[in-house]
Amino acid sequence: MFILPDLDYDYAALEPYIDALTMEIHHSKHHATYIAKLNTALENIQVAGYPAFDYEIDELLSRMSTIPEEARAAVRNH
Repeated sequence: MFILPDLDYDYAALEPYIDALTMEIHHSKHHATYIAKLNTALENIQVAGYPAFDYEIDELLSRMSTIPEEARAAVRNH
């Protein structure tokens, strides 16, 4: 299961180039949604009777051919 990593800096740290609200929305909404949907796709694979894919993200992506075809797009996109 993947978790949303904490940022090593405050949302406002990149101002004036990227405002704090944009950073907060991107991290706490967009990035969090990608992680939640990836976890859901991996959980659905297990529910369907396949073994768990408990890999780090780089290994998971390098083993895409072993992921059931019906879940591959969701894993790749999220």
